[in-house]
Amino acid sequence: MRRLIRSTALLGIGSAATVVAAILRSKVLATLLGPQGTGLLAQLSTLTAVLVPLATLGLGNGVTAMIAAARARGDAFLVKRVRSTALTLSWLVGLGLALLAALASPWLADALFHDRTKAWVVLAGALTVPLSAIASLRVSVLQGYEAVKSMAKLNAIIAAATIVTILPLAWFFGLRGAVAALVVVAAIYLVVSGRMVARQSLPQPPPPHPRIDRTLLRPLLRYGTSALLVGLSSTLTLLILRSALVAKLGLGPNGIYQVCVGISGLYMPLILNSITAIVWPQIAGHATDEETNVTMREALRLAVLLQTLAAGAMLP
Repeated sequence: MRRLIRSTALLGIGSAATVVAAILRSKVLATLLGPQGTGLLAQLSTLTAVLVPLATLGLGNGVTAMIAAARARGDAFLVKRVRSTALTLSWLVGLGLALLAALASPWLADALFHDRTKAWVVLAGALTVPLSAIASLRVSVLQGYEAVKSMAKLNAIIAAATIVTILPLAWFFGLRGAVAALVVVAAIYLVVSGRMVARQSLPQPPPPHPRIDRTLLRPLLRYGTSALLVGLSSTLTLLILRSALVAKLGLGPNGIYQVCVGISGLYMPLILNSITAIVWPQIAGHATDEETNVTMREALRLAVLLQTLAAGAMLP
């Protein structure tokens, strides 16, 4: 339990920086762009929240579990093959989705914003899809390595990059600058996550192997299918709900709705993600059910305690 609390606290500090950055970003957008601009960016963020998991094929948990299990067996070559297969697949699917979104940008802009002149916003969002997908999978790789310090550092760097980019770009260029900031942060996320993962690489080059190991496709996709079904059910529902809200009331009320729904959307992931990032690779590396049960009980107790404290703090 002490190790779990210590690791969760360390990762939670990095995640807290992300929460603070999200709050400051919302404040900047509300001040400089108003509810209309905030609502538009909320729609764009929801669209990318649908496309990015599709680009990863939902492989994140599978990558974490398979890397953790391979490391528990001391199979460094399998770790490399899992990484290579997952990242190559995500690059291919992510670039394909970005191209499709770009081609369909006028129709997507009409569906999301009810304004085809905002097709350029969809184009910018399409650019972020492969970048964010690869960065997301690299975080899953770090989870498999149980690289808690690297994950916390990555969260802090991205939080700082968010603030450093959004303020000047939104100030000088308005909505176009705020949209461009999303692309810049996604690119920074890609580069920094790549460096973090590279530090965990083998000291010696692995034996030659194909970029995509076909023997790993079935177990990876088995994880991915279930993850996609669960994840997309919520993000697609939110996208449809917000699109209906825009159609009925306009982008302004959607911006206000974004602020309201964002409250629980900030502190819940802060707690749950910080815990699962540690627990999931530990469970994958356990050899017996008894070890797994102990880890799950500890994680459940800690999650309930932290969520109760957070909910209580929100009541006043």
